[in-house]
Amino acid sequence: MARHERVVPLKRAGAGQAAAPLKIWFVPSNSSHVGKFRLLMQALRGRGDDVRLIDVDAALPATLAARSQIEAAGFPHERMPASRFDPDAHWLRQIAQRRHLERSFTSVLERIQADVLVFGFDSFVSGRTFVRVAKAMGFATILIPDGLVVPGNDRYDPGFLAAARDALADAWQRAFRAGGARGLSGVDGILVMNPMGRDTLIGLGVPAANIHVVGSPEYDDLAARLRAAVDRDVVQIVRHRLGLSGERPVILFAHQVLDGTEREMIRAMVMGVRRCGAVLLVKFHPRGRQRPEEWRAWADQEGFGSDDLRFASSECTSIEALLVSSACVTAYSTVALEAFVCDRPLVLIHFANVPYDLPYGRKYGAAIDAHSPRELEAALVAVLTDTETRRTLHAGRERAMDGELGGLDGRSAVRMIAAIDATRAAAGSGRSLIHRAGTEGK
Repeated sequence: MARHERVVPLKRAGAGQAAAPLKIWFVPSNSSHVGKFRLLMQALRGRGDDVRLIDVDAALPATLAARSQIEAAGFPHERMPASRFDPDAHWLRQIAQRRHLERSFTSVLERIQADVLVFGFDSFVSGRTFVRVAKAMGFATILIPDGLVVPGNDRYDPGFLAAARDALADAWQRAFRAGGARGLSGVDGILVMNPMGRDTLIGLGVPAANIHVVGSPEYDDLAARLRAAVDRDVVQIVRHRLGLSGERPVILFAHQVLDGTEREMIRAMVMGVRRCGAVLLVKFHPRGRQRPEEWRAWADQEGFGSDDLRFASSECTSIEALLVSSACVTAYSTVALEAFVCDRPLVLIHFANVPYDLPYGRKYGAAIDAHSPRELEAALVAVLTDTETRRTLHAGRERAMDGELGGLDGRSAVRMIAAIDATRAAAGSGRSLIHRAGTEGK
């Protein structure tokens, strides 16, 4: 087995002498951001930079709270004080409350020293406000979008009333600087995983010069761990935790917000796994509103037993679910890329009426595109029973990894650091304020 790779960050360019360490503050705005930032933060700290976190939970709904992850991360952090800004209010009300959020975030930035602020999200009232305040105070700003930046679906039809409502809301949000698509906040630089993200953002109006395609340290690390068989015992542990038989193959359905046709999809998939002696594992998003117990009651009514269908939420991560599975099904989830990294055949649902579209099947031959429930059922049978189908998808997966994640070369963190340095240089030297004794890093 190959040795577990170690990412070595870039050294700073300098004319005969080392540049001063940068002060870089990360601003996580949901519970997954600290984990997404972790390897980059470690690489920056390994280079000698001063890396810290800002806790903005006071501006987030409880479902997005990141404080526990921030406190467990082992990096110094500052907490933004609570204000009269209501994170659960409608965005129209939040516009009226925005000045309270501005004051609260400003109070944090006034007591820290920073060269760069790194955000995981820049939309809605809170995200736009954070970026606007940071830029007004002279900080270099960088966005690292959480997950894939996915192109729009040409087949999506929300209906006249919904389309009109969404268009009106988008116009108002833009007019009041209260939201809109990711990347349009005016951040100085955006670090995306793949060319698809770059092309999508350019199509939205983001200047191409501001976008850096860097890959994913998280997936570089996962690929290295898989090659080194570091987690060889995970499969049996997770199967036991989920109550899965040690013999039946598993098909993973990575659930996300869809168009209400999930039950039709699940029925088709259950028919497919029954033909192959497999079981369908429906993995809900950890921040989703799905209640597994309600779905289990529905499955009982449909006559689907535990040998046909299982549901999971926080019982396992998406990676753990993939490791116990023989194949993966999704519509537009980032789990699609994780399936490639884990070398699992991928089936993409293309008959759901959703705003996003993943092109991995038609572009790389790396997925089976299912355009109907009947095609979905047949695709599951094929990926489980047909050797040629699996061989073809494996070859497509290799092309997709080269095209979308830099071939998993272990150098994503290096590219991210270079992009941060370039963005800071282009944006200016940033703002380094006089430290107020006793306030930093608490």
